[in-house]
Formats: sequence, C-alpha cells, structure tokens
Amino acid sequence: MNTVKFGTDGIRAVVNEDLTVETAYKLGCALALYLLEEEGKPIVYIGEDTRKSCAMLKSGLLAGLLSYGIDCVCLGIITTPSLAYITKKNKANAGIMITASHNAEQYNGFKVFDSSGQKIDIKTALVLERYAQIISHFKPKVAKEVGTLKNDNSKIKNYLSHLRHKIKENKFKVCFDCANGTTNFIIGKIFNPNQIVSGNEVESSLVNLNCGATDLKKLQIKVVQEGYDVGFAFDGDGDRVMAVSKSGRVVDGDEILYIIAKYLKMQGKLKRSTVVGTVVTNYGVEKSLSNIGINLVRQQVGDKFINLEMKRKGYNLGGEQSGHIIIGNETTTGDGVLVAITLLNIMNELNADLEDLTKEIIKFNQSAINVEIKQENKDYIMQNYDFNEFLSRLEDEMSYNGRILVRASGTESLIRVLVEGESKSMCESVAKQIEKRILTLNEN
Repeated sequence: MNTVKFGTDGIRAVVNEDLTVETAYKLGCALALYLLEEEGKPIVYIGEDTRKSCAMLKSGLLAGLLSYGIDCVCLGIITTPSLAYITKKNKANAGIMITASHNAEQYNGFKVFDSSGQKIDIKTALVLERYAQIISHFKPKVAKEVGTLKNDNSKIKNYLSHLRHKIKENKFKVCFDCANGTTNFIIGKIFNPNQIVSGNEVESSLVNLNCGATDLKKLQIKVVQEGYDVGFAFDGDGDRVMAVSKSGRVVDGDEILYIIAKYLKMQGKLKRSTVVGTVVTNYGVEKSLSNIGINLVRQQVGDKFINLEMKRKGYNLGGEQSGHIIIGNETTTGDGVLVAITLLNIMNELNADLEDLTKEIIKFNQSAINVEIKQENKDYIMQNYDFNEFLSRLEDEMSYNGRILVRASGTESLIRVLVEGESKSMCESVAKQIEKRILTLNEN
C-alpha cells in the first residue's frame, strides 16, 4: 500500500511495507499542489530523525516537492519541536519532519506543519490525501521551473539560543536519556554533555530501543545508583519527556502537567484555571487538579488535538500521559527539552525536588494493553455491537470504582485498552478479558 493516509500524529508505518519511497513522493507532490494555491514562491523546511530510512524517504519527498516547483531547505537531523520552531520563525510555508517518533527502527513516517509551526489540521490532511490520489492528473514543472534545494543545518542555532535563554541557575544534579535520537544533538549543546547517561549512541538500529521515554529502566537505575536528583528521558524525535525522581520513581506526563499547572496558577499565569488533557489522563490526577482549583478538559489522544483545543478556548497548558506537554506561550507542539528545562526551573525556584512536587498527586491504578490486530479488522471490532455491549457490562460491574477506554490506534495496527480503577488486580483482570475478546474477533 503506497497511499498517503494520515493518522493521529501524521503518517507512520513499517518502512517498505506500508511506507515506501512512492508514498513519500506522493506526499511531496500533494503538499506542493496544496502550497501552489497560495501566493508567492512556496518554501518547505525538512528535518529528519536518526533512522537510516530517513535518507531514502527524503529522496522521494524531495522529488515530489521539487518537481512541482517548491523550494526546499533540508535542516539535517533535528528534533520535531525545533523543526516547528524554525518553520515558524523563518516564515516557511510548511515544515515536514521525517520520523516515527517513539516507535522502533522499522517504522518511519512524516509529521507535517503549517507556516505557524502547528501540525496541519484534519481538513488540510484530507486535502493532501485527495491530491495524492489524483497526482496523475497534474503535470510537473518544466526544467527551468523546478524547485531549488539547499542544505542548511545552521538554522538550529536560533533554537538552541532560545533554549539556553530559558535555563536558570540549576542546583540539582541531573542526567538525560536521549533515546539514541535527535535530542543528542540538542542536550549536549545546552547542558553538560557528561550528563547524557544512556541512549546516546545515535545509531539507527538503537533508536528507542530499551531506552528513552518509552523504557525508563536504565535511567531509573542510573539515577538511584549514582545519586542524581532527577533524570529526564526523551523519545526519538524529542517531542516527549518523562522524568525520574531521585528514588527512581517514574513521573509521567500527567504528573508533569500537574506540576506545571500548579506553578502557573501560583504565579497567576494559568489562563482560565484550566488545562487540557486527553481521554487517558489519569482520573486521580484530574481529582488532584480539582483539589487546587484547576479544571481539566479532556480531548482525544494526540498533541495536535490538545493544541487545537488550547487555541480554540484560550488555554495555555495541555499535555498527555505519554509526555507530550504543550506550554501555549512557548511552543506549538510537544517539546521534551523545553519541558525538562521548565521543570528544572520550577524545582530550583521552589527549592523542591520531584518527590516534593508530586506528593499531593492522587493516582488511580491503570492497566494498559496494546492488542495487535489485522489492520482491516479495526472498524469491524470497534463497531461490533456485541463487543460494545460486552464493554458496557464490564463497566457496569465495576460500578463507580473505575472506567474502561478502548480505542483504535491512529497510526498502528493496534487496539489500545485502558482500564482504570482503585484496585490494581481488578484493572488487570478486566483488561485481560477485553484483550481476549478482541483477539477472538480478530480471528473471525
């Protein structure tokens, strides 16, 4: 399958199976045709993560863009938030990040940003999908009108300067796990490079492998054994961050959201005393926020949906349990490094470590399972009447002691199951029952 199909967070699939050079070419052509509707000479910035497949996909993407007369600037290996920042600051018409974010090496994909550094909305994504289907109806430019290509990795300097200006005096001993990804090219330039403790091989086959924001075991051990006050872990493209306290406890995106929200409210800077979370934000954290006078508004999973809600309602903070945190007056997308700096600044200003800052947070038990299914069965399972009746009965049996959330992944052949409640054993039992039912439906 070589079609251009956007999911929750852009386009993402296994390389040379559902994601090929032809997919990249069609996306390039589609974006070119869309941009040519605007006035002036369009320019697109392109960034990439550390995967070997980025070079192959970039060649297809460039072929599509350049053949329709779009000028392109390749920024090299950079983080997703830095691409968004540079796109906006340099007034480019669009930015494209070649990345599969937190996924393993065999995956890759594209995140597309508009001129304001925001991920494109659903309407624009549908237009691009449509153009990709009908590119054979359009003729590329003649030779003298094709686009020009520049390679320019110097534009990252403004972003690095932006981050350095955010760092205040730090009295805490801190270390970082860069997931063998793009933050390796950021952290070492704004912090002491000796503090990068794992996930710093910058090797394609190692990206997100047993490290980073999706696997914190190495960081937890390092923090405890070597006496660090705090550790931060990013994902492959740097838009997520998770933290580890001095005792080795994981502080996830929900808790990070609480810490920053409480601080902003203390400063009188939390707009409308409200933060934006998602359907998977821990209910205990929602109660904790309510206890300090902060309202939580839930959106569907995906930082672009959080950002959209923030823009629409005038909120200035939102985030996901997975570590995407958007500070509205600072970023247009999740920015792991900036959020880590923000947390450090709060710790230093309040002279409090993560143990202190999280002690008031209530956390409900959650059991989360990703069930692999056949891609073509997604709609059948999710819309199956008997399955949804089964879920309703389970939730009734849990009474008011928990909740069930079952949703199809927007980027992978998975159905995600989340069961939340006061009893850990109950959550695990219910999640296993749902998994079993999904697998049975998948085989029918």
